[in-house]
Amino acid sequence: MEAIIWLDEAAQAPDNDSHGLGGKAGTLARLVAAGLPVPPGFVVSAGAFPDGRAPADGEAPVTLPEALASAVREAYAALGRRAGETDPLVAVRSSGTDEDQAEASFAGQYETVLGVRGAEDVVSAVAHCWGSLASSRAAAYRAHTGTGAPAAAPRMAVLVQELVAAEAAGVAYSADPMTGERSHLVVSAAWGLGRSVADGEVEPDSWRVQRDTLAAEQARVGHKVSRRRPAPGAPQEAVPTALRDAPCLTGDQAQAVARLALDAERLLGVSADVEWARVGETIWLLQARPITALPAGAKGTPGGEGAAPQPEGQTGAQPVGSTSAFPLEWPDAAAAGLHWTQRAVDGRAPEVMPPLELDVRARWARTLAYAQEITGGDGEPPRVIEVNGRQYWHYTGEAPAAAGRVPADPRERGRQHRRDTFARLGEVLCEQGENYLDAVTFPEMRQGNQKLAAVQPDALPPGDLAQHLEEALRWFERGWTLHWARPRATPAARFVASYKEVTGDGDRDRGRLLLLHEPNKMTEAVDGLVALARIAQAHPDLRERLAAGEPDEIAAHLDTLPGEGGAAFRRELAALLEPERQGLRSGSSWGVEQNQCLPGWRDEPHLVIDLVRRYLPLDLDALEAGHAAVVAERDETIDRIREGIADATKRERFDFWLKAGRRAVRAQEDHNYFIDSATTSLLHRAISACGRRLAEAGCMEQAEDVWWLREHQVLAAVRSLDAPEPQQHWPALVAAHKALHVWQQSLTAPESLGAPPPPKKERPAAEPSGTDTTKDKGEAAEPTTALVSGQAGAPGTRSGRVRVVRHDADDADVPDVQPGDVLVARQAGALWAPLAPAVAAVVLEVGGPFMHIMAVCREFGIPGIVNAKGATQALREGQRVTVRVDATRGWVLATEAETAAAPSM
Repeated sequence: MEAIIWLDEAAQAPDNDSHGLGGKAGTLARLVAAGLPVPPGFVVSAGAFPDGRAPADGEAPVTLPEALASAVREAYAALGRRAGETDPLVAVRSSGTDEDQAEASFAGQYETVLGVRGAEDVVSAVAHCWGSLASSRAAAYRAHTGTGAPAAAPRMAVLVQELVAAEAAGVAYSADPMTGERSHLVVSAAWGLGRSVADGEVEPDSWRVQRDTLAAEQARVGHKVSRRRPAPGAPQEAVPTALRDAPCLTGDQAQAVARLALDAERLLGVSADVEWARVGETIWLLQARPITALPAGAKGTPGGEGAAPQPEGQTGAQPVGSTSAFPLEWPDAAAAGLHWTQRAVDGRAPEVMPPLELDVRARWARTLAYAQEITGGDGEPPRVIEVNGRQYWHYTGEAPAAAGRVPADPRERGRQHRRDTFARLGEVLCEQGENYLDAVTFPEMRQGNQKLAAVQPDALPPGDLAQHLEEALRWFERGWTLHWARPRATPAARFVASYKEVTGDGDRDRGRLLLLHEPNKMTEAVDGLVALARIAQAHPDLRERLAAGEPDEIAAHLDTLPGEGGAAFRRELAALLEPERQGLRSGSSWGVEQNQCLPGWRDEPHLVIDLVRRYLPLDLDALEAGHAAVVAERDETIDRIREGIADATKRERFDFWLKAGRRAVRAQEDHNYFIDSATTSLLHRAISACGRRLAEAGCMEQAEDVWWLREHQVLAAVRSLDAPEPQQHWPALVAAHKALHVWQQSLTAPESLGAPPPPKKERPAAEPSGTDTTKDKGEAAEPTTALVSGQAGAPGTRSGRVRVVRHDADDADVPDVQPGDVLVARQAGALWAPLAPAVAAVVLEVGGPFMHIMAVCREFGIPGIVNAKGATQALREGQRVTVRVDATRGWVLATEAETAAAPSM
């Protein structure tokens, strides 16, 4: 059997499958024989590969025998001569003998490598595609589709084709893949290579083409922010702004794509799924396969037969798709085969969101992939789709490469190189006692924050204001990309290791507590609130005004604050609200500030005044003395440890990592301000300015209506203000989006969509890292009088009245708590953290010991509990309790009075 078979030669053979072309290449050979426009290429036949199975995932790197590798090099050189290039850019695709069947397509299960140039890289890519025959995901797909035990073992051919320099590309279906309807075809298109459509990287354009008349109508113009360029590695690049909302195809071009899909359908004898690419007015046919996932009962063949029967023995949960209670249209056919889970990333319950918030959250989701490009992270990043105003997420999980393995895929080699380089950078910085945030991230963030914060958006002309919003959106993406992009090596971990070495204590949390209580951006915020409260306490008329007035009214009329105290208060507040200090602070839950509906302190100073009011009744001297006592206790512990280190070199190393670790922990806290809060605050400021401008121009009733437009519509609306007569249709669009939102809220949204969830990985029998079990550590047993218990957040013991706060996580209002209250809530984030010194204790149902509010609790000796399950239900409003927290556990105990008053059972 020949090792190399050219597509045009195979097309002349009476039975091209006998050459071992595999499903994909065999179909292309038939398409070439039918005269359809298929890019030239050759096939490395299945019989040319060594006998036996390909190496499985994690085994030795896949390589080709030298004789076969030489044949591939010669064929690649011949393809170059045909194309008139020495080293043509090619696509290398798998072509399994079990691929592209009517029952199972194996779409995406085997490998494709785009943008390969050079003979040696082509040889590597061929080997990589051949090796995917034995991949774990292909095996899992066989098991899921019931094709796991074929009559003959599957084999793999590999197709090498000239890569079309696509201006636009996508997929087309000769039957609607969502409904099974065959009266029309569906065409999806995006700029650049088709990978951006197949991988769900963009929102593609969508066309419906009538089967009988080929009349084409554009169902949707997608917002296409990126594209894959026909170059080595198929790199991703930004689409020029003018093209992002422009259609990729004309109506005539959409018809030409539909004709190719119908030609493929006639050849295959079943409804077809084709991949295509456009260069000028030429449409190229890249792949064709049967549609394997038409809805049950759909007429899946031109002859009118019913859908293919379900493979025998296939059972299990069925995919969740469009229903009358929750109608939907998948963004692409591949998405319907994935498992999608509805969730909100900021801790609040999933909900229907306004259009602009959806767009900004989609930008936030993309930063996970951007960060992975920088760090070379393993696996695929999560994907998010918008369905009926909600976000659904697909998690692929990590797929770490085997140690020492050199990937065959050039893209994976590049990723591994980035991963190794990034990790090494972190290690080098760590060895010098530096941390990545201080050394790399913060300088860039400070410069960018200062640049945007200096802009006065309300003073900009419309065109400049739109450009400012675009810059704020890009900066938001950049900041969150840097939020995720951090190496693992950190001086804090090195100190914890040093602590264990010199003390023998393996409790990581106890070691890390010695790194706390360093001045940081959060303690700076608390210090600023204390300073403002001291001014008010020193001036009774000012204190009375602040205590009696409404915060928003006070903020709107700061110039009316009385006397010298009022002037001092204004000066101190203005200094606190400088961007480099606390003016860009924003957020609500967990310190994860991606809710762009929340303002920053500079733009809404009433938030600060409301917090200051909570400090007015406090003994501020006692508060600061409590903080000093906590720091002194930490320093005494450090001194005892140092005295026990006899070896001077070890003591010097301990001191070095202690200082470096404290800087790293301080930077970890500060990132919340310089990255999360700052980028959110600056974006909210730009969006709000656009809303005010549009409301002033009569384009919407109120500034807040800006959230009811899509991102590109906001930009278009603002830019239209430069026209002699600004467009006036925006109020109607806002009203339509509000009406749609009401309808979306009425739908019954499932928790998940698409395919059933993957099987859960078995956890090891050993206890997961970080879990505290009292009985295993020999600590005190659970008190019998405990009303609620949880994980220690901040040690201490105090009594007070229960104040249950049921705010949603995205509510910017400061909780209504008073001195002596025990704040009980589901969660609390950066915005609530400055409240900690003003209460007796904090009890949260979720969270972790190193979240922002717990850090402030520790600074001021306020006991705090996290992961106190059911606390908001178990504790009564006004109930007198004692909160007791030791090093690992915390309890809410009934006071003696409460216990005596409890009814006997």
